[in-house]
Amino acid sequence: MKDPYEITVMGKSTFVLIPALNPDKKLVSLVDELHTEGFRILVVDDGSTSDCKPIWQALRYKATVLRHSENAGKGAALKTGFRYILGCEPNAGYIVTADADGQHLAKDIQTVALTAWLHPGTLVLGSRCFTGKQVPLRSRIGNRIMCGLYHLACGAQLPDTQTGLRAFDAALLPFLCDIPGTRYEYEMNVLLRCGRDRVPMHSFPIETVYLDKHNTVSHFHPLRDSWRIIKTFLLFLPHRKRRKLPPFLVGEDLLRKDTHSSTMPTIQ
Repeated sequence: MKDPYEITVMGKSTFVLIPALNPDKKLVSLVDELHTEGFRILVVDDGSTSDCKPIWQALRYKATVLRHSENAGKGAALKTGFRYILGCEPNAGYIVTADADGQHLAKDIQTVALTAWLHPGTLVLGSRCFTGKQVPLRSRIGNRIMCGLYHLACGAQLPDTQTGLRAFDAALLPFLCDIPGTRYEYEMNVLLRCGRDRVPMHSFPIETVYLDKHNTVSHFHPLRDSWRIIKTFLLFLPHRKRRKLPPFLVGEDLLRKDTHSSTMPTIQ
C-alpha cells in the first residue's frame, strides 16, 4: 500500500515512535493498523522481559525495533528513538509519539499527524477528556494538579499535561533531544521548555481510553514518578520566563487553518 503521508508531504515519511516495556498483543494490533495506514513505525523496547519475545517476533516485518538492555525509562526510550531518526532516517518529516498500552487509537494518531503537518514547528498534543466515569480517580486528580502547576509555571492552560500522544515535525528533534529527563518527568520537561522557549503548542481532543478503572496497564508509579515530576517543577520555577505565549489553538480550529488547504491530505 502506498503511504498517503509520504505522497502528500512532499516525499517525507511520517514516523510513529512507541516506547514499550513488557507490551502485550495490544501493541501488535496497533502496529498492524498503523502499518496498513502507511506509517513508518519505530518501537523502542525499554528492557522488557524474555516473555515478550513472541511480541517482537510479530512486529519484525512491520516495525523497526530498538532495544535497551535494561529499563532506562520512558524519556530515555523516546530520546533513543529521536536520535535514531536524526542519525538514520534523513527522509523523516513528521514524528508521532504514542503509548504501547492500547490507550492511543490509530485514528487519533492519524489526526495528530495531520495536525502537525498543518502547523510546522508546533508541538501537537492529543488531549483526553477527564470528566467521564471511565476515568480513574487518580488520573483525574493527577491531571488537575499537573495542569494547575503548569499554569503557575508557564502562564498557559493545557487540558492534558500527561498525554503521551504528541506530534511534531522533524525540525524539533534536536531541541527535544537536549531536554533533560529519562523517565516520566521528561514529558513534563518538554512542556515546560516549550512554554519557556515559546514553542507553539496546539491541543486536539482524542478518545479517552482506559482499559480498567484502576489503569493497571500503566507503568507510572504514583509516588515515585509523581515526585520526579513535582521536582521538575521546583527546579524549573526559579528559571521561568513569564512571557506571552503563542496562540493556543484547540480542536477543530486546528483543521480550519487555511495555509495548506489546497493540498490538505485526507484523514482516512
